[in-house]
Amino acid sequence: MRQRIVDAARHRFARCGYDAASLREIAAAAGVTKPMVYYYFGSKEGLYRALLEQTLGTLRQALAEATRPTGQGATQRLVALARLHQRLATQRSDDLRLLATATLGLPGAGPRLDICAELAGLHHRVIAAILQDGIAAGELRSADPELTTLIVGSVTSLFYTAAFHDRALPQPPDAAQRIVDILVDGIAAPSRKGTPS
Repeated sequence: MRQRIVDAARHRFARCGYDAASLREIAAAAGVTKPMVYYYFGSKEGLYRALLEQTLGTLRQALAEATRPTGQGATQRLVALARLHQRLATQRSDDLRLLATATLGLPGAGPRLDICAELAGLHHRVIAAILQDGIAAGELRSADPELTTLIVGSVTSLFYTAAFHDRALPQPPDAAQRIVDILVDGIAAPSRKGTPS
């Protein structure tokens, strides 16, 4: 029952915003009474925080699993990361919208919560580790590590912008692979320069 309430709240908060989403409507969509929402979460803000914590946990786990070293090179690990972002933007757009609005503190978005700092930090550390491994293996050339990490993070997560604005991003076949190929062509070691993508 608790999860049904969370699932109903996810859609209402993501589509209507915190202020406009009513507990009565959330309870009705979950097939429970409003007192049951209070029983499990204590308040509207309690439900909102529980939903965001669950969403953050899901994304944290997905990010860790998708980028865990698997014996692949740095380029393929970056492709796996871009594919994860593409999949999340397609399949979990409500979650991404919730996290973005909670972080940005948009009008009507509810309490501003700095819950994305952990996810952004993890994302940054994963990319930095992949780049360091690629440099150590001679697959990537050494570049400004901080700036390169920021660039790679921005490019691999560009799918989110379209999801946040409910727009379809033009995606060629295997867009994630092509995005990383374009990116890596600029940071590849000299031995990779003539390698066809």
